[in-house]
Amino acid sequence: MHEFSKKLQTEHVTLSKHSSCTAFKANVESILEYRHDKETDTRSYKPPRDNRVVCYIQDLHMAQVDKFGDQGALEAMRDYLTTQSWVSARKLKIRAIENVCFFADMATNHPETELVSGRLLHHFNLIVLSDFDQDSFQLKVQTMTDMIMASWSQSVHSFSPKLVGALIDISKGVFRDFRPTPLKSHYTFNWRDLTKIIFSLQMVESNSIRGQQQVMSLLYHECLRTFGDRILMSHDRKAFLQLLEQTCRKYFPITKKGPREPLPENPTQAEVAAYYALDDTYPWESKDPDSIFFSRWNTHVEGCYLEI
Repeated sequence: MHEFSKKLQTEHVTLSKHSSCTAFKANVESILEYRHDKETDTRSYKPPRDNRVVCYIQDLHMAQVDKFGDQGALEAMRDYLTTQSWVSARKLKIRAIENVCFFADMATNHPETELVSGRLLHHFNLIVLSDFDQDSFQLKVQTMTDMIMASWSQSVHSFSPKLVGALIDISKGVFRDFRPTPLKSHYTFNWRDLTKIIFSLQMVESNSIRGQQQVMSLLYHECLRTFGDRILMSHDRKAFLQLLEQTCRKYFPITKKGPREPLPENPTQAEVAAYYALDDTYPWESKDPDSIFFSRWNTHVEGCYLEI
């Protein structure tokens, strides 16, 4: 196995709206060596030192579409899989390609997936991964959140379902409203971003989160840091902040009543738990609720993070 792994080389190629046929060929040929066998007068491209290359093609469906409706990069790949050769991007002559294997992925629910030719797909062994259903995914997020909140104050454990619901709604809203385009190709949001938000909650000191307001402020801050830092267009940013505020108000309702009576000077642990437990059933109160959603940097969580 060790000897086999020494001869196996892996390379990564990402297709995008700008991935033309020539660019794709040049990318693959750059990792191969050009060889001319004078005895047989054959010219080919092959990996160095007689290795084998596994070329991982990411986002197969994103290849550039030409004016004839074809995806040139995928047609070049089909030429290789059919004849073990293609027209070289360097010499513009047919050259054999040796010891190269393609491993690819693509989305199943993207509009451009339908453009991927069946003549190409039948060369691959297809593995289809279905999306989580709503209940399964919510259970997964709930389990991860509960593990993190176990180290927080007992008074905020009951807010876990609210936190999970808000996270899922915000993520789905971002996926729906902020899709990648040629102008905004960096809008590549996926469920990994939600996982990053959950794991970032681990950086909070457990004694800094005592009530519903701190939980909501932390959620607002982390979503703004993970999603908002990549949303640069002013109109998109305004729409994102509106989505974020509406979701937070939905799961963490606010009233404009005056603050509750303060805790006694030396409260017992039971009195503290009972005081903050009110937030589970009653909207937490603020003199100016709009000030909570005021800027890019949410100062409500300032000083709550561990130093690393």
